[in-house]
Amino acid sequence: MEPIKKISVIGAGAMGAAFASKFFDMAPDSISLIAKGKRYEKLKARGLIVNGRRYDPPLISPEERGSFADLLI
Repeated sequence: MEPIKKISVIGAGAMGAAFASKFFDMAPDSISLIAKGKRYEKLKARGLIVNGRRYDPPLISPEERGSFADLLI
């Protein structure tokens, strides 16, 4: 089994934001968020705010094609 190097979190609600912030703190280059519509635009403009701290992980739209992650959460 290959090591997990890239993680994408689907959605940035309470649970997704919590997971994304923890992964970003440990390895900022390993995490990305998948979002669409107004949520995507809001995250792009304001970042992800968790407990008053701003995170700016890469954003991926569900329509984008490619291999972005070894693990989806």
